[in-house]
Amino acid sequence: MSFLKKQFAPWIGAACLILTWALAGAVFNPSQLNDSWEQLVWAQHLEWGYWKHPPLTTWLMALPQHVWGPSAVWPYVLGGLCGVMTLVFTGLLASRVMPPAAVMWVALLFTLNNGFTRRAQVFNHNSVLVMLVAALAWRLVVALQTRRIMDWGWVGLCAGLALLTKYQAMLPVLCMGLVVVLTLIKPKWFESTAGASSLTPPRLQPVLAGLMVALAVTVLVLAPHVHWLWQHDGQTLKYADRSMDASTGSAWRDAAGLFVLQLRNWIPALVVLLLLALMQKKSPEDQPSGELTPGHPLIWGLVWLPSLALLMMAMLGIQLQSHWGMQSLQFVVLLLALGCARRWGAPTAKAWWLWAVLQSVGLVMLVLQMTGKIERHQADLRKISSKDIAGQVMSHWQAHCNQPLMSFEAPNHVVGMLLAHGAKPMLLIDADDPVHAQPMLNARQPDQHVLRLRMQAQAPDADWQLLWSPQQDWPQFKLWAAWLKPTGVTGYTCTH
Repeated sequence: MSFLKKQFAPWIGAACLILTWALAGAVFNPSQLNDSWEQLVWAQHLEWGYWKHPPLTTWLMALPQHVWGPSAVWPYVLGGLCGVMTLVFTGLLASRVMPPAAVMWVALLFTLNNGFTRRAQVFNHNSVLVMLVAALAWRLVVALQTRRIMDWGWVGLCAGLALLTKYQAMLPVLCMGLVVVLTLIKPKWFESTAGASSLTPPRLQPVLAGLMVALAVTVLVLAPHVHWLWQHDGQTLKYADRSMDASTGSAWRDAAGLFVLQLRNWIPALVVLLLLALMQKKSPEDQPSGELTPGHPLIWGLVWLPSLALLMMAMLGIQLQSHWGMQSLQFVVLLLALGCARRWGAPTAKAWWLWAVLQSVGLVMLVLQMTGKIERHQADLRKISSKDIAGQVMSHWQAHCNQPLMSFEAPNHVVGMLLAHGAKPMLLIDADDPVHAQPMLNARQPDQHVLRLRMQAQAPDADWQLLWSPQQDWPQFKLWAAWLKPTGVTGYTCTH
């Protein structure tokens, strides 16, 4: 029993910590990011694709919505669960190829990355993608170890689901495919070493058969979405293409910005490691047996190849989005864990105390920022009150129109606020923008009153009135309103 406690206690503690970070956001954030509000809106209708991205993230949001209805709490619940499952899949991967001492470090270091803690409150396509990339890496290692066709089927399923989340998944999928190629070209690199979790040299025929099965499953998973793309003129592909347009600045500056952001995410871990280096001596005991090294093909496929690919994309002038680094470099934790295990063995009580202190400080800082005790000059949609905005909009509707069915033409994040705070029943009107057209949008009828809403610094034109303004000096979050009235109707009052 004591062995089980020693093995699982760090992982249970890490999972609870991720949920705590998500809970802090749910309790103290007055609002959320655009992506989270957008998912609340898209999830009103299940489709095989949406104008920006493939559908899987929206389907996950639809699960609680269709059972319990829209709520501002769902992004926090789903964001926290995605973070926990990313931790679980990363741990399962590490347990397959790393010695026990290094595996314990993975639990500690994973939760010292701001991308997995401070952003646990965010639910968007990146949240789901990092989870599925971790699952894909785990199942790939399982398939290489067992050589069972069923396990290759799981590889194909994870790859298909990752691509159904975001096309950007193609980068880690291709890099992991290169790992398989390396196992065939250099099988000696996979020779067994001490420990039952080692990879063994693969044979050509089983690997090729497994790859064919994985590819077939991936194609089957993607087939309905591909059909949707054909029906909708490739909307999501066009959005992806626009996001990868040639960089307007320096390619190296784009790449440097991406890697600097990832380095910033690792600052808590680097602080802990620096303090440990000063406080704790090297431990000659409990050294890892060398199943995985920085030069191992698996590390090349999970860490070095994505890094090289990002640098090559920057050199080609492709605009690198800052968030691409998260899912491309999420397995850096394996390298850090191996280094820590070689120097200190398993994490000591001193390491866990430092971990706990740093996490407590981080949580306190987050709460102070979200409650305005520590002011940040950068505009943050999460710090304006979505409840106040929704209440102001509904009061404005009721004051000027007694139709029970509210009709809005508004940006997705504003509509999400209205859905989350009880503006039901609601009808969304097409904004005459075919690029953003969605199944939940309706054509406006001639006799219909529609309240138009815009969130921006200045009024669109003279007919718009200021409906709500943030307390902070963030003019881009001002909410403007105007009415679309049936022909011949004057004033705001509308009755039926």
